[in-house]
Amino acid sequence: GNQASIFGSVTRACMAVSRCTGITVWGVRDCDSWRGSDNALLFDCGGNKKAAYTNVLNALNAGGGTTPPPSTPPPTTPAPTTPAPTTPPPPTTPPPGTGGCSASVSLNSWTGGFVATVRVTAGSAGTNGWSVSMTLPGGASVTNTWSASASGSTGTVRFTNVDYNGRLGAGQVTEFGFQGNGSGSGMTPTCTAG
Repeated sequence: GNQASIFGSVTRACMAVSRCTGITVWGVRDCDSWRGSDNALLFDCGGNKKAAYTNVLNALNAGGGTTPPPSTPPPTTPAPTTPAPTTPPPPTTPPPGTGGCSASVSLNSWTGGFVATVRVTAGSAGTNGWSVSMTLPGGASVTNTWSASASGSTGTVRFTNVDYNGRLGAGQVTEFGFQGNGSGSGMTPTCTAG
């Protein structure tokens, strides 16, 4: 709607000016924003990508050839969210193993941080609950999680379903996500059904 148009216009306007090196979005999900009643952010309360996210990504992918200089957020910034997402590589989904589910991860990264979207697919028996383990690269940490509960924030982190997305029928899919500091490159999720 109108929000998506505005995000697209602002992104294209920034890219048309060589001195514009970024656009700051203050938050990840609408529910976490002080402007939440305006649906002001790129992800809805469930962590799903909104039309505004797609418009920003399309504007960036269609944009000029200038690459913004790398910037390091000041250490006092609690959860920097910069709008220079990279196009995520296509997720690889391993076949469901004996655990009864499989998981794949896609990343949107920027200098100093990332958002990971993890897709959980139930095997032929379905799930009553699931958990996904992932080993974060050195120096990376989880700062925010949605649609799952995280156990730990560095090293090997275990994400478990929340009350509304644990029971999946055969082949059904759910997604959860998390924001992190550092680099999320090379994470391989392992899914176990409960």
